[in-house]
This record gives sequence, C-alpha cells and structure tokens, in this order.
Amino acid sequence: MAIECLVLGAGQEVGKSCVVVSINGKRIMFDCGMHMGYDDHRRYPDFSLISTTGDFDSALDCVIVTHFHLDHVGALPYFTEVCGYNGPVYMTYPTKALAPLMLEDYRKVMVDRRGEEEHFTSDHIFACMKKVIAVDLKQTVQVDKDLQIRAYYAGHVLGAAMFYAKVGDSAMVYTGDYNMTPDRHLGAAQIDRLQLDLLITESTYATTIRDSKYAREREFLKVVHKCVAAGGKVLIPTFALGRAQELCILLDDYWERMNLKIPIYFSAGLTIQANMYYKMLIGWTSQKVKETYTTHNAFDFKNVCNFDRSLIDAPGPCVLFATPGMISGGFSLEVFKHWAPSEMNLVTLPGYCVAGTIGHKLMSGKPTKINLDKDTQIDVRCQIHQLSFSPHTDAKGIMDLVKFLSPKHVILVHGEKPKMASLRERVQSELGIHCYVPANCDTVSIPSTVFVKAHASDMFIHSCLSPNFGFLNKSSEDTSNSILDGTSRTSWLQVTDERVTEGILVMEKSKKARVVHQDELLLMLGEKQHEVQMAYCCPVHVDNLDEARMIHSSAHDVLGLSNKYSWLQQLFAELTTDFPGRNIQNLGEQLQVESFHVSTCWKDDCPYRIIDSPRRKLAAVYFCCTWSGDTHSPLLTRQEPPSSTTARPTLLAVLLGRATGRRGPSMLVRETAARELEERRADWGYSKPVVALDMLWNTAFVVVSIVMLILTVNEKPNTPVRIWICGYALQCLVHVVLVWLEYRRRNTRIVRDEERQRETGGGNVDSEDGDGSDRGTLSSSQSSVAKQCESVNTMASFVWWIVGFYWVVSGGDALLQHAPRLYWLAVVFLAFDVFFAIFCVVLACLIGIALCCCLPCIIAILYAVAGQEGASEADLSVLPKYRFQVMGDEEKPSVGSGKMVPIETSSEYLANERILLPEDAECCICLCPYEDGVELHTLPCNHHFHSTCIVKWLKMNAICPLCKYNILKGNE
Repeated sequence: MAIECLVLGAGQEVGKSCVVVSINGKRIMFDCGMHMGYDDHRRYPDFSLISTTGDFDSALDCVIVTHFHLDHVGALPYFTEVCGYNGPVYMTYPTKALAPLMLEDYRKVMVDRRGEEEHFTSDHIFACMKKVIAVDLKQTVQVDKDLQIRAYYAGHVLGAAMFYAKVGDSAMVYTGDYNMTPDRHLGAAQIDRLQLDLLITESTYATTIRDSKYAREREFLKVVHKCVAAGGKVLIPTFALGRAQELCILLDDYWERMNLKIPIYFSAGLTIQANMYYKMLIGWTSQKVKETYTTHNAFDFKNVCNFDRSLIDAPGPCVLFATPGMISGGFSLEVFKHWAPSEMNLVTLPGYCVAGTIGHKLMSGKPTKINLDKDTQIDVRCQIHQLSFSPHTDAKGIMDLVKFLSPKHVILVHGEKPKMASLRERVQSELGIHCYVPANCDTVSIPSTVFVKAHASDMFIHSCLSPNFGFLNKSSEDTSNSILDGTSRTSWLQVTDERVTEGILVMEKSKKARVVHQDELLLMLGEKQHEVQMAYCCPVHVDNLDEARMIHSSAHDVLGLSNKYSWLQQLFAELTTDFPGRNIQNLGEQLQVESFHVSTCWKDDCPYRIIDSPRRKLAAVYFCCTWSGDTHSPLLTRQEPPSSTTARPTLLAVLLGRATGRRGPSMLVRETAARELEERRADWGYSKPVVALDMLWNTAFVVVSIVMLILTVNEKPNTPVRIWICGYALQCLVHVVLVWLEYRRRNTRIVRDEERQRETGGGNVDSEDGDGSDRGTLSSSQSSVAKQCESVNTMASFVWWIVGFYWVVSGGDALLQHAPRLYWLAVVFLAFDVFFAIFCVVLACLIGIALCCCLPCIIAILYAVAGQEGASEADLSVLPKYRFQVMGDEEKPSVGSGKMVPIETSSEYLANERILLPEDAECCICLCPYEDGVELHTLPCNHHFHSTCIVKWLKMNAICPLCKYNILKGNE
C-alpha cells in the first residue's frame, strides 16, 4: 500500500494550506485555508481535484484543522456550506472558539467595508461550526474502526496542534504551523516519539536561524521607544491572536519598568474578544503564565486601552496594534494611509507577510509610493522596521523535529520554493530521509508500512514447543576455601532449554501467508532432504606403540577389542582436559559432541584416511571423525590459553625499549628507572592524603551537582544539560568507589605481607611461600578488574565530555538565558576536565623527556620521594673505589681504552687494577664516557659506574641497576 498526498495549497508557497492524504484506503483533508494575497479564483484551493462529481462526503473521511489562522481555516465555511461537505471536522477547543471570530472579522472587512463579493455569510460560519468536533491534546479519537487521530501541542498560537493519524500499520503526522521555542505567552511544541511513515511539516523559515529572542526583544523596544520619544506614532500591524498578545505583554512590562505615560492602543473589537478568550483558556498558555495566573493574569494589561477611530489624526505619540497583520486590508490599512506620509512615524512588521500584500512590499525594500488601486496611491515616508517575532519555527527547529521523529519520508509545505529546496537537501544529506517538495496540485506517492498476518502450521507450533536441551559440564568450587585450604572441585551437569523458533514464510498468490516447518516445505515442493556428511580418519600418535606391537603378533592384536575402549577412554580424558566446559558424551564405542562423532578405526584401507609416509602409519592409532555440514564442529574451535600471571615490565619501560631500538646496559638502567618511577607513582597515588583529596574532590563535584539540580528545578534548558550533569556526577561517584576499593585492597595486602613477614622472621616471603603466590594472584586479578573498570569509566567520561560540550554549544544563548546556572555549572565542569587533561599530558611528557634525556634528574626525584631506606654511608664506604686513567699509545692501546686504578678507602680495602675495553668505558646511568681522572665505584657484582651516579642510586634503592644485586644482603 502507498500513501498519496495531494497538495491543494501551500505547495512551494505560503498561503491557503490544504493537503489531502490517502492512507490505507482512508482520505483526510488537513487544513482548509485561503490565500490572503489573491482576490480571484486562486484565493481558495481547487476542491474539484478531490471529487469531480462534487460528492465530497464519500471522497473524504474527515477534515482536520490545525489552528484558527485564515490561511488554515479561511476556506472551511465555503467548503462545507457552499461546496456541500457534511462530514466530520476536527479541531481543538480553542480553535473552535476563536475560528468563528476570525472568519466573521474577515467577512466584515472584505465584504461590508471593501465591497468585495461575498463567498460565505455569517449563517454559513455558524452552520460550519456546528459540524466541528472539538478534541483535547493527546486524546485518541477513533474516527471509524480503522482511522484514529491524536492532537499534540504545537505552540504557534492559542490552540494550535499537530495531528497524528494512523490507519492500520501506517502512520503519519501533519504539523500545521508550530514553534519549537517557547515565548512569553505560549510554550514550545511537544510531541511523542512516534513510528512514522510520513511527516508533513511547514517550512516557512526553511533557511533562517534566528538569533537570541532576548536580543530581538531589546531591539524592538529600543526602536519603539526612540520613535515615541521623538513624538512619532508607531503602527504595529499584527493578527489579533498570537503576536498581539506576545507584544502587548512585552510592551506593558517595559512601560511599567520605564514608567512611560505614552498610550498603547488596541484596535477595538476582535482583539478585545481575543484577550477574553486568552483569559478563559489559560491552560493552553505557557508554564510561566499558568504559574502566575492565581496572583496576576498576564493578559490584564495596565497600559493598554481601546482605540477610537477619531484618534487616528490626534497629535502626540502613541503605539497602536491594528489588524490584519500583513496590511492586506482592514483597520491596519486605514491607519497606514494616514501615518505613512510622516517621517516621524514608524511601521514595525513583526511577522511573515505573504507575497501580494502591502506588508510584503514594505519588507522587500522601502518603497516611496504604493498603489492600492487605479485611483489610490500612498506616499510612504515613514520609517519601516522589520523584526522577526514570527511564531513559526526556524530551520534549526524543523531539523530538530525531523531528527526527533525520524520518519521514513518527509514532505515540506508552507514555504518558499528556493528555501524549501535547500532544506530538502539538508534533510536528505544530514538525516538520510527521503524528502519531497511538491507544488500546488501535485500528488506525491510514498510506500507505507504493512504487516501481514500469517497462519502458523501445527508442525511449526509443535517444533517451537519442543524442548531443545543442552548439556554442559561445570565445576564448582569455593574460591576462597580452595585457595587457602586446597579443597577439591565438585563436577555437575548443567541442563539448559534453549528453544529456537525457526520456520519458513510461504506466500502464494490468492492464498493467505503461512509459516511452516522446514520439513513441510520439502513435502510442499515434492523434494527430498539432502544432508552433507563429512568424514576424516585422523591419526593420533601414541607413546610406546612399537613396544606394544612387539608383544602382540599383529597390529590387529594391538588394537584388539580389549584396547578398543581404552583408546577411547584416553582420548576422552584428553579432550575433556583440552576443552573444558564442552558437552563431550562417552557412548562406549564412540564419543559425541553435538553432531561430531569419534570412533576407533579398524580398517587398514579406510577411504577417509590419508597416509603420507609408512612410518606415520606405524606410529599412530586412527580415529574416524564424522560431522554434518550444517553444524560447526565444536572441537575444531581453538580456545585461547589462559593468560600468564608472570610479572610484565611497565608500559613506559616497554615503550622506552621500543623507541631507542637497543637493549644495552644503559637501556636496562632506564627500564629499571621507569619501573621504579611507576611503582613510586602508584604508591604515592594511593597514599592516604592523595586518596582522601581525590575522594573529597570528586565527592564535592557530586554534592555540588545535586545541590544545583535541586536549586534549578524551575530552569528550562533547551538541551538535556541536566541529564549530562547527572551523568557527570555519576561518573565521579563511580570513580570514588573504585579508588576506595583499590586503596582498601592495597592496604589489606600491605598489612598481610607485614604479618606474614613477622611470622617468617623477615625472610623473602614471596619466593618461599606458595600460598603467598596464590594470594598475590588473587589480589592481582582483583586489581586488574578495578583498573579495567577505571579505564572504562575514563573512556565513558571522555565520551560524556564530548556530549556535554555539544549540548552546551548547541544550546547557545537560549540555554544561557533559560538555564543560566545549569549552563555555567556545565561550563565549569568541562573546564576542570580540560585543565586536568592538559596537566596530565604535560606531566607525562616531562617524565618521558626526563627518562630519555636526563636520567640523573629522575634518579634525584626518586631519591627525594623514596619511601624505603636505601644504602647508608657506612654501606657505601666499603665499596671499592677507582680512578679512571686513559691509556696512552705506549700502554697497549689494542687491549683497552683505559684502566681503573684502585683508590684506598676508609675501610682500607684496596682492589686490583682493571683494564676496560672501549665499549665498557662509560657509565650506564648517565651514558657519559669515563674521562681521565674521574672517580668510579664498583659493586660486588663487578658492575662499575660514576661514583656520584651510583651513590645517588644506591641511597634510593640498594640494588645494582643492571643485575639487581642487593648490596645490603651481600654485606650481611
């Protein structure tokens, strides 16, 4: 089935909105408006395209009107009373109350005052409204057994609604006019997330992105105040409902704050009635108006009064709201004729003006003269000010709505052709949604969603109900008891029922769809079932098989019946060990894993056996393996070996080794320094002061977030920044928990090691106690889990930071104005994260540069932060001391480049003289070659270094940088 859209109005233009949608056999007319820029046959939609015979009752199932503006409801009395449509008409309660006022006012202006041809009378309007069925927001109305509709709040004007229509499995939304940003008297559009085949949306401002609402209000007030302060008159042509109330609230509040006494006038009649209805329908206004209604009605204006026609030429400044808004006729045109010739006066156009109206001519460029007709010409000398106070959404709002609803297709109406084409490209390129821009009288056909009911066969249902048992060998153990007490494991069999619904959908012409079992399909097609069976005779090498052959007279005796089961038992034991957790069944003569079967092969000429050498034939026992082609062989899947628990070098040490490309003694020293630095960093990072500061800092973030969220309940951000702050606080809380767990684990391990060391008399516990190794493994696994969780939390924080940055930037000035405290809280959190990220990167770079270029600096740092006791001066005094001398040409230059001459130390120990080869005559700590006369130290392990370098190192850690020899234990 397809959805067909016939555009009778507002196709590539603004005016006479009317779209007829055929959806799954139902036909709906959305809106029935007139064009304010024409006074000929183009004023109304071409209703003959709906039905050539004029039988509109059978051609349409219902008519839906979104709001009371004439370009959406102006043709409704003509269609129902003149054309003869008698079917249901749906609109909201405010629209039903206000539409007759708009229609009657239009009729009086165009017929009684201008003398135009009357298309409908007051009685027609009254009769038309009797056919209207009013609906509430989010009320699901069942038009008939197949068609249901639902209204959603659209903003724009009082009572405006988007309408959702669903027929069967196909659904669509027609937006009418809507506003995605709230203003002073109306809220923003609201709609549920729906599954839609089609979205028909207005595109009045298809390429316009408005600036801040507050900036526009300030500009408007500044221009008006400047004009009246100079003694001029301000004409604000506006429709009686919508912008008039918005601007009156704005001006009345400004007049109060500035204590201005200049009169503000409403053109009498329609606007007064409109204000009365606004007071009655307060529930359809903005949240702020509803909250303050009990103490102050926003529509009780203190500085606004009625305007009498005798005041048109009265001297003195004033502000006048006059209808209609586009100066297409009526009282606004009459006042414009009198005020336009004066340079002191101002005409402010706050909304969109349709082509063909005087308002559109003024907005297109300031004309000096305007011809109303052949006999009337207006001299235009007044100031013209255009400001967008339109209740239509802008391009960003349209894109946000389309992205939120994510329909399969989009149709743009109620806009200008070039701008609509631009918006269509954006929708298709950025959102990947098919978009259409039809002109008037064009029809667009799109596919719709259809769900087909299928009959399930008895065999298919029976197969779904049949159990699908799975067997899995498990081993349970108490981890803590098994590690400490060495308890044995207990094996048990886990039985699962994993039922899978598998069937085949069969759709035949002129027959209902059916879901059948795969065996039924073969019977329907008259075919037999085919199965691919694979086999391989696999050699398994057996130790001491030749000795077995010597005892028995033949190979058949070796593989006799008595050994038949023993070979399978040995294979079963091996497979159970190599593939733990697999359901391997021992059936006596064969082993089975799902469809994989293994049995001992007795045939010397087995067709599935491949023998590439006679020796291989004598050294192996053969097993025949068979499996089906549609099942994966479970034993052919290699399992990853368990990870080794041996200690690994730190990542920094490995990177240093890879970066330098060599593994000489100096590289070993640098890796040791990197490892020591990493250990110091970890110990310092989980020390009590640092952990307390870290937990206090992140807890402060959580507390500030909670307090600010409570204090900013009334703020209304235009982006979900409140959700981002909640997520940020949650990440801080998770970080606090992980840090506390790791800190407690480290402290528990330190206390346990100290206790065990006291029990063993201070010996090397780790190397002599296997139980300690097990504990270390368990502790290491717990630590790795905590570190992995911390890494995941860090990555999530990075992604969340990007999301928060996007929401803050996309919120812009609107977010700052509507939710200033939430805005600045999010900005502060983002700034803190950037600061810490830069700090960590700079610190890591400095450490890396120091390790590569200035190792003595790192040794000094390690010495400064060392927590344990290194070698004392007494320990260092017993080390052999040398002075390096460069060997001359006469001193065997081919043997070495220098010699180490012993120096008598305070211990009166004198070592032997040593000759150094050229490649050995350098210090492995500072990488500097030995200069003539420099002092050296040699450790008991015979490694030599600069005295200053090795003394600093040993005071920090009393081990050799190259071989880890402990000079303290050596002395003892």
